[in-house]
Amino acid sequence: MNRIYLPGLLLGAGALLLGACASSPPSSFYLLTPMKAAPAVPDSGLIVGVGPVRLADYLDRPQIVSREVPNRLRVSEVHRWGGSLQDNLLLVLAQNLSLLLGGEQVLVYPWDDPLQPDYQVRMEVRRFDGGPDSEVELDARWSIEAADAAEASGKGRSLIREAVGGTEVTDLVAAQSRALERLSRDIAAEIQRLEQGRAGRE
Repeated sequence: MNRIYLPGLLLGAGALLLGACASSPPSSFYLLTPMKAAPAVPDSGLIVGVGPVRLADYLDRPQIVSREVPNRLRVSEVHRWGGSLQDNLLLVLAQNLSLLLGGEQVLVYPWDDPLQPDYQVRMEVRRFDGGPDSEVELDARWSIEAADAAEASGKGRSLIREAVGGTEVTDLVAAQSRALERLSRDIAAEIQRLEQGRAGRE
């Protein structure tokens, strides 16, 4: 009987596996995007370095992580970042700061040794998630170090909540981009404060 029915069982199992593969939804890939525009400001001539940025362990993965309830995360296998989230976040932050500070000299960590920034931004992202039709929460601690050890440095914590306003993962990622824009504004304002203080002492 085994010789009669076992091949049939194997064929049936193979058909089920093929059917499961055929019915699996295709993966979608997403990117954070920089802010579209900012009020025109004079070129400060500053060189700003962005990074390193350290992500919380649960964020450091290719899948997009959402939060269904306060103490439960959902890791999607079909909704993924289009590359490294850390690298994408660094690049968008640098692009935003370039617009906000009025200069092109914003470097992304690691940079070449001969070109040293006037200010370096270091960051730890402790939370950066949310849920569709809910809100995104971004919790980041950051520091700004002046190249001259004698100059004052700044630090801060940005705790940002941004409404998602939609039910799709696209809406979630767009809200994360807006939250990152608000974080960029906090950091740019602190760099400008430090620079004004330095100018006042000269």
